[in-house]
Amino acid sequence: MRTTTTLPFLDLDYHAIARHAAGKFLSLGHRRIAWLLSQPARSGDLATQKGFEEAADTYKKQSGTLFAFEALQP
Repeated sequence: MRTTTTLPFLDLDYHAIARHAAGKFLSLGHRRIAWLLSQPARSGDLATQKGFEEAADTYKKQSGTLFAFEALQP
């Protein structure tokens, strides 16, 4: 007989966090947002980038305002 144990854990929704942060920055008037990556292959990087891009697309459609979004590697 196999016994399974459920361990508590916490995970982050990188997509939602980035979407919210970018939306907040844009709503405050920021038009140039840079996202610095130390190691772009880490877990959550793609979800974070997609969240930022989604917020930017939504904001652009609503306001017609152009902005710059850059993913930079130091």
